[in-house]
Amino acid sequence: MENLHNMILEYEKDFFKKSFCEDDQAVSQRLDTDFLEFGQSGKIYHRHEILEFLRNAGDRCAEIKDFHLEKLCKSCCIAHYRCENDGKHALRTSIWIHIDDQWKLKFHQGTPVTL
Repeated sequence: MENLHNMILEYEKDFFKKSFCEDDQAVSQRLDTDFLEFGQSGKIYHRHEILEFLRNAGDRCAEIKDFHLEKLCKSCCIAHYRCENDGKHALRTSIWIHIDDQWKLKFHQGTPVTL
C-alpha cells in the first residue's frame, strides 16, 4: 500500500507541473475517459475542459499537505488532502481507478476553505 500511496501522491503533484500538463499524451493517459471534476467555483468540468485548462495552466505553486490514500476495493482508491495554491487553500478529493494496467483519475473535487 505504501508504494501505491507514494505513486498516487506523485500523480497528484504532476497536475501542478507545467512539463506534465503541457504533454497532452501524458495527461490523456492519466485521466479516465469519463473524468469529471467539481471545481472550487462549483462549476462542473469534463475531461476535454480539463485537458484544455491544464495545457495552458503553466507551473502552479502548490503545496500538498496531509495526503491520505484509502483503497476502496482492488481497483479503486480515494485520495484526499489539503492544498495551498497561489495563496488559496482547498480540500481536494480524487478517485482513482485501476484499468488497463494503469491508475487513472476518474473524479476530482476541490472545495475552497479559509484558514
